Amino acid sequence: SNVCGTLTLFSSRYNEQLQPYVAHCVKAVWDLLKQEPREVVATSGLGLLTSIAMTEWPASPFEDQTALQAILDMALPNLRLQPSDLELLQEDPRDFIAR
Repeated sequence: SNVCGTLTLFSSRYNEQLQPYVAHCVKAVWDLLKQEPREVVATSGLGLLTSIAMTEWPASPFEDQTALQAILDMALPNLRLQPSDLELLQEDPRDFIAR
């Protein structure tokens, strides 16, 4: 997750330097998310993909249909509330919203 956070920062500030590697970064994050579906890794990985998607690149790493499908395959399952989230929502709705 630290690597994804660093790459997110790098993509927002140094996109020209990252441009030759952006497609490789996107693929690496997809592979990581497939292997490590933990919440922390998923959150930072999806944050990186969001940052890359918001940046204008000469050749978008998301133009390929398989790339878009891979994002959907990873993002949609991570949008579900976890059992711990539901429990917190029932026990303390204000804390759930604050989180």
